Amino acid sequence: MMTYVRKWQNNSANNYLVVIFRIIVGGIFVLAGVSKLIAPLAEFIAVADAWGILPDPWLTLYAWTLPWAEVIFGLGLVVGAWHRLSAAMVGLMIVSFLVGIEINFFRGKELVDCGCFGQLFSLGETFQELWWRDVALLLMTAWIGLMPKPLKWSVDGWLTKSKV
Repeated sequence: MMTYVRKWQNNSANNYLVVIFRIIVGGIFVLAGVSKLIAPLAEFIAVADAWGILPDPWLTLYAWTLPWAEVIFGLGLVVGAWHRLSAAMVGLMIVSFLVGIEINFFRGKELVDCGCFGQLFSLGETFQELWWRDVALLLMTAWIGLMPKPLKWSVDGWLTKSKV
């Protein structure tokens, strides 16, 4: 089994796939974070409050920290800096989004705006569409995080001068 895993990790096609996944997932998170940062804070607080999950004292902290975390760890994925940490943090954010989707789906609450991209655009998705999109992003993120060595075309690879 270990031999198969090592072959999979060293496969050059897999290296290219990881680069594509890094750009897709990281780019989405950078776009989502920047869109929230350029919008008024009160708007994102209102959207987060509409989900009805966090108590009022936590909403402001969440609204301040989530966009920065999305930008920082999204950039980490795009450029391949600390790829495992970036993938783990993005994965945790996605899991938290999935939990929020599930909670509101089972409450029977109608989805008005997911708040993903602030004022840039509203996706107008159903809970199921949001859920499947986030699951796909989570799978791509897990794929990135499973790569143990520095990645092709990445800051990690450049810093270690790895021949990936």
